[in-house]
Amino acid sequence: MLLSPHPAYLPPGVKLLRTGPALPRGSRKGRSLVDVSRWPKLGLVAMRFIQMGYVLEGEADLWIGNQILTLPTGTLLIIPPGVPHSDGSLPHWERPKPESAFSRFNDQRSSMSTDRTPLPPLSFEDSAVTIRGRSFWGEAVAPSVAHTSRTTGDGWSLYILYRDHIVKRGPWSVHEVNLQTEEITAHYGVDEEPQQIFSLPDGRIYVPTASALHRLNPETGEFDPLPVPVSDYWYWRPGQDGGVYLCGSSTRRALRLDYRQDTFTDYGPVGHDQGRILARMWEYGEITAEGEVLTPLAVDARCLYLVTGQLPRALWALDLQTREQRQLLCVVDPDRMNLSQRDDACYAVVERPSGRETYQLSLHGAARVESLPPLPEKPRPTCPYGSVPLNGVPLPELAKPLRMAVPDYHGTGMCDADGTATVHYRPAGREWRSISYDLGDYRSYLFRMGCTNDGRLLCATDDPYTIFVYDPKSAKAEILGHSPYYTHAYGFA
Repeated sequence: MLLSPHPAYLPPGVKLLRTGPALPRGSRKGRSLVDVSRWPKLGLVAMRFIQMGYVLEGEADLWIGNQILTLPTGTLLIIPPGVPHSDGSLPHWERPKPESAFSRFNDQRSSMSTDRTPLPPLSFEDSAVTIRGRSFWGEAVAPSVAHTSRTTGDGWSLYILYRDHIVKRGPWSVHEVNLQTEEITAHYGVDEEPQQIFSLPDGRIYVPTASALHRLNPETGEFDPLPVPVSDYWYWRPGQDGGVYLCGSSTRRALRLDYRQDTFTDYGPVGHDQGRILARMWEYGEITAEGEVLTPLAVDARCLYLVTGQLPRALWALDLQTREQRQLLCVVDPDRMNLSQRDDACYAVVERPSGRETYQLSLHGAARVESLPPLPEKPRPTCPYGSVPLNGVPLPELAKPLRMAVPDYHGTGMCDADGTATVHYRPAGREWRSISYDLGDYRSYLFRMGCTNDGRLLCATDDPYTIFVYDPKSAKAEILGHSPYYTHAYGFA
């Protein structure tokens, strides 16, 4: 049965105990992958996902929105995303003797309970389905770190970022795959959520977190933090002036990093307070048929451009010299709005119900053009790279990422269900080669379950993202492979 607001009728046996005033605006510190908002004093939370529950025995009093409902034995409860409900931190027994209320679902009494009678033990059966590994979170190519190389300056390495999703079982790591010696070296970070991985013209690898840019030190093989002025989720683009420009997703704060001096220039927030940058960590933007990634941030020689808001969606220009800001576009019916940064100009691509629109950007406005110009062909780089003195080794060819909305999550080093990853590459003038390595004994955890018509269970795991099927009759499990697009499987139909 489904509980929904009036005018729908309550299911048989479900009672409305009390209706309170409208809830105040909830709060949430920082960015959360689980909840939308919280009301700590009321013990309420609104989740991003569907919540399900079942009353096995007795009755349950539960906050749903601003109402308290009594649910009898046998009630199946489905709470849609974004609906406030009890978070379990406070007792919600609205009748006499609340100290006698307890839940056998999670083996916890309320904070007012005096009953400490042991509960009957639950019976569990281990099906021996073992999936282990870590989630692939992006990759970048840069010169090999001298600290880990047999010979200093032997060419290129592929750096692959791995992490745990939501559940943190250890610091994130960057595995360096030396594409000349085929050595594998793990560089470990910190217990803070990594955002992306990229290399800059200084030949160094960077992994941003909310509080710092973590830069791989070639002398020690460790990450050194470069603190940022404010905590946020950071998007970045290289500037034509040799700097790197960053913008925070929540604060819309624009920064310029001078990686030679390790200093930041703070341009302040960009745009009005109508919303955050639209893109998210799992929604980098669009990828074109040519493989170009379109993002919410772009920079040319004069301006920084930024897409903010949702409905309406706005495009802003920040003059990097005078710090003047202008709104170039405001679209009330967009499906998407993304930016392309080219050497000659920056472009906005707007997807609307009426079709695609493309604009060339400048401080003075957005000029409508027919389409994005073709991507220019660029020669494959060779070492030396920037200021790194290497031996002129050409960049090996890597397997192409899958064309999808999140291209950065698809690379050559995705983790398989057995905890191993494999990199495919081809050195210049030679055949393709493969390098496999083990990511450690991190066991995966179950994320979603669904049933088939013949009684089998379809299951999705995280870290790594994997789909497997389990047959309760034969107690056999079969791993089917990665989940589609190597991301969450939120349900089965």
